[in-house]
Amino acid sequence: MKHKLFTVLLIGLLVFSSLDMTLAAKVKCPTCKGTGQIDCPKCEGTGYLGETDLVECTRCSGTGLAAPSINQVTMTANKRASTTDVSAVYENREVIEIEATITASLDDHSVTSEKITFPSQEEVPVELSIPYTTFYSGVTLMTHIDMTVNAEEITCPKCNGQGTVTQGTVCNKCDGTGQIECPICGGSGYVTEGAAILSANKGGGVDFVLIGEVVGVIVAVLVVGIVGFVFIKKRCVNENSLKRLSSSDFQQWVLKRLDGKPGTSKNIAMGIDGFSRLNLPISIKQTDSVGINTVDLFAASIAKNRSTGGIIVAFTFSDDAIRGKVRARTNYRLDIQMITIRELIEGRTSSY
Repeated sequence: MKHKLFTVLLIGLLVFSSLDMTLAAKVKCPTCKGTGQIDCPKCEGTGYLGETDLVECTRCSGTGLAAPSINQVTMTANKRASTTDVSAVYENREVIEIEATITASLDDHSVTSEKITFPSQEEVPVELSIPYTTFYSGVTLMTHIDMTVNAEEITCPKCNGQGTVTQGTVCNKCDGTGQIECPICGGSGYVTEGAAILSANKGGGVDFVLIGEVVGVIVAVLVVGIVGFVFIKKRCVNENSLKRLSSSDFQQWVLKRLDGKPGTSKNIAMGIDGFSRLNLPISIKQTDSVGINTVDLFAASIAKNRSTGGIIVAFTFSDDAIRGKVRARTNYRLDIQMITIRELIEGRTSSY
């Protein structure tokens, strides 16, 4: 067995030497500049085919101004002797910095934070203490707390403040998004630098410096080359590369794997990032060890949405997450599916 392993390693070394291959660290894909997406070649990035017309922008309703997208990621609440303490995390999904205040309300009582700066594409924790306590507890308490973002309107990023956008026949290749998965990096945004580089000789051809003109070695070169190519391609998308994506790119990747669509700003404010092909709400967490609190919050949100179930996607789930799934079925008659990123990468998910 050891001799066989040594032989395989020796052949591999000969192949890499003959093809002058070098292995290097992964770098940003030069084609998509690390975004994992490129302009759709069919519609040239417009999202539409043929002639287009100017129509009213749906985000700003033609005003050119829109409420900034600052969305709640998580929220927990605890009762004290005379206060109800609320902890939440918000993410600014705009490309500019936003200043806003957060108001937490329970029954007829409320409290508003000082002005908070929300950097672009970053999560910011917010803690508020409502001077009021109630008999509500657990999930019921959180469903009765309303969190409001108070911010000045910004120039609508969808229409650049024009109030109108072009619209025509939706491109069937990119589904109107104007973007498709980068074919070079497979949507991960990263490639292996210098993998499979062939050195050219002075005459312009490829210099295969083979050791002897032996058919067996040529076959070995082809076989190992093909296996190496398949291995590198499979490794383009992995958990580590997905953790390095921005939250918006990560959500796009997950929704594409689930054949889903993004939620509206109202959905996102409720903790629903998108919907599956069968219209099940999806919550996407770019974290490990997602637990019972996240499941409880999602269950409460989709119960308000009158859904029969939902999907939570995360890198891993903690041991108590299954309790949240059982409570969702007991309290709301909801079927919560928990899918790991590894399952999405390996294509081991069911049809949703």
